[in-house]
Amino acid sequence: MAEQSTSRRWWPLVAAALGLALAQRAYVVMGFPGLVGADPYTRVWMGDSLWVELFGRPWLPGLQAIIVANTYLSGGLILLKWVMLALVAAAIIVFARAQWRRFGPLATAVTTAILLADPDLLWVSAAPYQEGLFYLGLGLGLLGLTSKNQAKTRGVLLGLSCLICLATRYEGLLWAAALAFVQTRRSTSRATLVGWWGLAVAVPASIYAYLLRDTGVGIESPSVALPQTDAWTHLQFVLDYVFGSTAALWVVPAAIGTAVAYQKRPRREAIALDLYTAGFVAVYLATAPYMPAGNRRFHIPILIWLALRAGIGLAALVPTHAGRRRQYIVSACILIGTAAATLRTGATAQQQLHTSAERHLSPARVGAICQQLIPTNRGLLMAWTPADYHGYPSKISMRIAAQLTRPRARVVFAPEFESWSASSQKHYLETTAGGVLLRRRKDDSAGIRARHRRIESLLHQLFGSRLARARVAGGYELYTWVGEERPSHAELPVDLHPLGIPGLRAFGGDLGNIRLEDPRWYPGYWDRSFQLLLKAPTPETSSIELEFSTSASRSAIGFDLTQTPSGGALQLAIDGTMVATYQLSSSIPRPLAVRENVELAAGTHRVTLTLLPGPEGRQLAISRIYLID
Repeated sequence: MAEQSTSRRWWPLVAAALGLALAQRAYVVMGFPGLVGADPYTRVWMGDSLWVELFGRPWLPGLQAIIVANTYLSGGLILLKWVMLALVAAAIIVFARAQWRRFGPLATAVTTAILLADPDLLWVSAAPYQEGLFYLGLGLGLLGLTSKNQAKTRGVLLGLSCLICLATRYEGLLWAAALAFVQTRRSTSRATLVGWWGLAVAVPASIYAYLLRDTGVGIESPSVALPQTDAWTHLQFVLDYVFGSTAALWVVPAAIGTAVAYQKRPRREAIALDLYTAGFVAVYLATAPYMPAGNRRFHIPILIWLALRAGIGLAALVPTHAGRRRQYIVSACILIGTAAATLRTGATAQQQLHTSAERHLSPARVGAICQQLIPTNRGLLMAWTPADYHGYPSKISMRIAAQLTRPRARVVFAPEFESWSASSQKHYLETTAGGVLLRRRKDDSAGIRARHRRIESLLHQLFGSRLARARVAGGYELYTWVGEERPSHAELPVDLHPLGIPGLRAFGGDLGNIRLEDPRWYPGYWDRSFQLLLKAPTPETSSIELEFSTSASRSAIGFDLTQTPSGGALQLAIDGTMVATYQLSSSIPRPLAVRENVELAAGTHRVTLTLLPGPEGRQLAISRIYLID
């Protein structure tokens, strides 16, 4: 009774700390929204199908069902990202609850801190990896095993745990077998034995054997870019993960915690967790060569075991028979030490996420601009050969396409397009497509350049003055077309309507110095999804001319500047009249809201923005342009 009272007293503090930690985690993860489609690109590319295969191995449909549901509900990548974040957060909370039931608040606090700070769990929070769903199932199983005198609740939790794990990853069979062992080792009931070993183990094992009949468990890498490994290499991966990273901090406490866990009855959850972890390591070593074995996120089961047992071990260091003051002092030292270790790990995790994002997101930025400028009911012609990623388009192609809603149904590649008749090509561009994306490289062959000329000529022929072109970072150019005819100019205009004013476009000035990008790829800007980047190389100025129409008179125009340079100035002219000059410096807060009171009559207006460079050249990003009545 006293133990329950103590637990109730600690609950508000632990819940508040957990809430703050999860909120900070959400902010960090949401700072990189493109990761949701930039790394597990195959899953998003196949977002309208439950059946996905890679290297001949079918992926189990547990997570893919969530992705398919999100696709058909038009949830978009951001909603999918929130779902993944919620799954991992729920898994951590469930692990914490199971730990609390058996070993109290101190062990729970240590375990939760380790899991929250782990860089690999942070990574799988940021993108649709099946690990997030799998570990939620694992936690539900541990929670079921710690249920006291609640047979119905325990049965529901264990059944749900098996269902989630078996439907999400092949290693779910290891967890099902571990649960079957602890649930039947002292049972003489035939129904219990048949239910666990038959339904939970034998049936899924037969299904897995059928699915893997042509590939086996271990798959030799079909790519020279992936390592050809053996069991010894896999053992080195495990040792490096355990002793060559921050996981090494928890090895000794975990050993102590294991001894303590087996002293406290019942031992069901301890035995099940150890059987699963031992089976995971054994299969991991035995299934070489398995190409992604060096991937750190494949070692998370070891980290979960270390976190759960380290919490128990450190909590056991508190002397139970000493005075309350001494207990508080030892507990405070443990919490301070854990906090210091996890804060350092958390900083490393955030930096790792940032580094990985920079490596993955360049193509995703291109796809995000396509999503903004192309109507959702229109397709995209990617005017290059997609290469072949084991039956799918290349990684870069899928990363671009993943930013679109229902990408597989909307994307056509150049070889397919060029195989059509001339009339079919025209019909596709006029009735189905909403944009054409060209990729230019300095080393493009004569054949590729000839393809670009043919497509550009066809676009000019079909759309004329309706045609617009946007330069996107990385040598990409996106051609789009509007519904009405526009006055023709010497250079193709840039469609800028996502900035906030319908029909807004850049039609003159230094169009070669502007790029379109998605600012959500930078932490702190995930509330915006489109910006115009204007560059002014030293010693030159750079200006662009914008044009828009309004059906009613307006009293002011405003700009949101989302990237402040460290010098230079911005000049604003409207309809040929200089309105204002803004001095820019690094002390200006971001984003900077600029508003000018100027009477704009109904009709067409032109705005000239001139960026004056500082000593080293400057660039300025504009995320919104708006009119005020």
